[in-house]
Amino acid sequence: TKLASGMGASGRTAFKEWISFGMSGMSGHSHRLGDFFHRDRNGSHRWFETGCTCEVTGKVPGSGSDQDWHQGCAVLTYTDDWFNVELVYIQDGRALWRDTVIEV
Repeated sequence: TKLASGMGASGRTAFKEWISFGMSGMSGHSHRLGDFFHRDRNGSHRWFETGCTCEVTGKVPGSGSDQDWHQGCAVLTYTDDWFNVELVYIQDGRALWRDTVIEV
């Protein structure tokens, strides 16, 4: 499993990261939420994009309102031999996680 800084283009970062590393993992810094799942003879693989927690309204340079950025985060739960990722989408300062509304 790999943690990486994001690369690629909108909607394709998770796929490109999986192609690049050939293993399950997650990346930040792409400013998008996304996931990619793949199963082949080598097993099951997953890659996640974790979103951003910065302004997406144009207040921050590079974050114009026409940018395809998604506020959110990922919650990672793991054991010695397994992991699960929950993507949490933030919209208008609110998130819903495990039946709880969180105001941010």
